[in-house]
Order: sequence, then C-alpha cells, then structure tokens
Amino acid sequence: MTSEYRKSHYRFIIVFMLFLCTMSIMLTIAAVRYTRKVHAAETYTEIYEIKKMFLKNTVQNMINTIDRVYSFHEHTGQRYRDNLFNDIERIHSYNASQFPQRVLDFLMASDYGESLFIRFTDTRDNTILYERGNPDPGNSETRSWGPFSVTIQINSGWINSSTVSSVREIIYEQNFENGGYLWINEVKNWNGGPDYAIRRIHASLRDTEGVFLNTETKDRAGNTPYRTELEGVRDHGEVFFTYDFKRKGSERVGEKLTYSTLYPRYDWIVAMGYYLEDMQVYIDKVETASDRITGIIVLITVLSNCMMFLFAFFLLSRREKRYFVRTRRQITEESNTDPLTGAFNRRVGNTFLDDAFRSWRETGTGPALFMLDIDDFKPVNDKWGHACGDEVLKTTVRAVRSTMRSSDRLIRWG
Repeated sequence: MTSEYRKSHYRFIIVFMLFLCTMSIMLTIAAVRYTRKVHAAETYTEIYEIKKMFLKNTVQNMINTIDRVYSFHEHTGQRYRDNLFNDIERIHSYNASQFPQRVLDFLMASDYGESLFIRFTDTRDNTILYERGNPDPGNSETRSWGPFSVTIQINSGWINSSTVSSVREIIYEQNFENGGYLWINEVKNWNGGPDYAIRRIHASLRDTEGVFLNTETKDRAGNTPYRTELEGVRDHGEVFFTYDFKRKGSERVGEKLTYSTLYPRYDWIVAMGYYLEDMQVYIDKVETASDRITGIIVLITVLSNCMMFLFAFFLLSRREKRYFVRTRRQITEESNTDPLTGAFNRRVGNTFLDDAFRSWRETGTGPALFMLDIDDFKPVNDKWGHACGDEVLKTTVRAVRSTMRSSDRLIRWG
C-alpha cells in the first residue's frame, strides 16, 4: 500500500511539473509573439516615417537641382552674350572701316541657336542690318560702335526649355529602390478643374507628358489625388497624401505614399511617391529575425524548464526519501515504546531477551537482568486514581533511567 502511495505521489509530482513547464513555454511563446506583433507595428510606423523623410529630402534635393540647372543655363546665356560682345569689339578694334560688313558676316556665321536674340542696327536711319530670334522683354543689353549698335537679349524661353530638358534627363536617369520615381506637374489654374495642370515630366508615364490633368480624376478607391495635391500645395506649400496608382512598368495598382511641394519659378508641383506595399519587405525581414529569436527563446525556455524540472524532481525525491526515513523511524519508535512512560514495551523486550540469550549461547557471556516491581501500587490507583498511578509509573521510570548506562534497556513488562 505504501509503495503504491509513493508511486502515485511521484506521478503527481511529474504531471504537475510537466504542467508548469508547459504553461511556462506557452506563456513564453505568447509573450514573444505579442512582442513580435508590437515590434512589427512599430517597425512599420518607423519605416513609414523614414520613407516620408526620404521622399521629402529627395524632392527638396530635386528643387535645389532645378535651381542649379536654371542658373547654369542662365549663366550660359550670359556667357554667350558676353562672348558675342567681346568678338564684336575685337572686330571693331581690328578694322573700324570695314566694321559693318565684318560684323554682319560674323553674325550670320555664328550659331547660338535659340539662346539669344540679336539685332544689328545702323542708328543713323534706324536701319536693321541683321536680326535673329524673337525679342524677349528684359535681359537685354545694347552696345554701340560709332553709328552702329548691337542689341543682345538672352531668350528666357530658351532658358526654360533647356531647364526642362535637362531636368527631364536627370529624372529619367535616377533609379530608386522598389520602384520609386519623381514627376512634375505644371499648374495652369490654381483653382482646379479640367485642364488645371500639364503633366510636364513623369518618369513612369513618359508617353503621357504634355497631357492636361483634371482635379476630378479619381483613383480606384474614389480618392481625388490631383485635387488633394493641388489644395495641399496651394494652402500649405507641401503635402503628404496617399492614393492608388499603377506601378511603374506594370498595370498593377498599389497604394502610394506621396510628397509634393512647389517650385514657384515655373508653378511646378514636384512630387515623389513610394508604394506602401514595398515596406512589407522590411517588415518581413523583421518578422524573420523575430521568428529566429523566438525559436532561440523557446529552445532556451524548454531546456531551462527541463533542467529545472530535473533539479526540482531530484530535490523533491531527496526530501521525500528523508521524510520517509524519518517518518518510518518515528513510527518504529512509537510502535516499540510505551506511550505512557517512554520505556520500551514488552514486544521489544522479548526481542531484546531473545538476542541476549542467543549471544549468551554463542559467546558464553551472560546478560544482567533486573526485574523491578512497585509494591502496593494497586491501592494508589484505587485511592488516588489512575492519573496519580500514571505519575507514579513515570516518576519511577525517570528515577531508574537516571542510574542506567547508555547501553542499558528499560522495558515496561506489565
């Protein structure tokens, strides 16, 4: 019965420890999964903000590039004009008498394209000896050599068209990861409506450059991105917004995060977009790393729980054995001892006597035996009661033990 109880006790301990280990592992997995979900959400938010900053910085860099390109072509026109004036001055210095014809031949042979408007005039009768290009208000300079004057204007239309052409090449050549690209819309009507703007440059839709845009145009979700862009830039100078648009080089449509701002010189809205689904690549990397960490944590948890289980089982077993031995010894002592006086009982006395006589027969050494009796004990119980008789017995046992050796045995026989 005792053996069966111990087995049942061990089974309970094992099942309980396994339950605790299982709960620990499950809680660990749940905590890691929750952390992974929170981490993924925070990562998405962080990447979203990083992409917003990337879009804004890229567009602002393009604004600065447009300014530099414009300044380059403007300075080029100024250089053309200054070089032309210097050449005419050299012609006059070389031979003033043949100045008109030589200047005329030089101007007819020179090639400045559409960059300059040139007019060579005889001021004596305001006769125009030579004229090329279209006059452009402003940016003009006139110099005279005697009765002759030369007027040169830098063609702003040439500066603008050259700037557009150069910016278009720059935008076309740029290559951003995950399909990002720049585009420019030129606003014609800040109040919106049909034909409110021209698609001036678009890296993804090059064949549609020059078409007019309508603020009422809707995407597949019913949004009006052109109106959102126009009103945001008009009212705040810049705007972040999302809308659905087909991907570059594909008919597949995706949600795009866009930043737009104004380049005031040409009323250009310069914008850049980034497809939100492309951020999933980074989220997947984070989740992959989280899965790897989760596996490591679960493995460590399992191993640590197994070690703790074995260690706890070892400790419980040791404690249970010590308790069992102590309990068995206590039970043995209680079964061999007279509960009233603490002396050994008659059953143990028989065992001691058997051992003593066996030793005497084997060795010839005889034991010393004393038999004690309390005279007139019954009257004590009769007169004073059994409680008083019990005290007499206990007092007698204590008195005898005080004179015994440690190897002696005191037995209550009857």
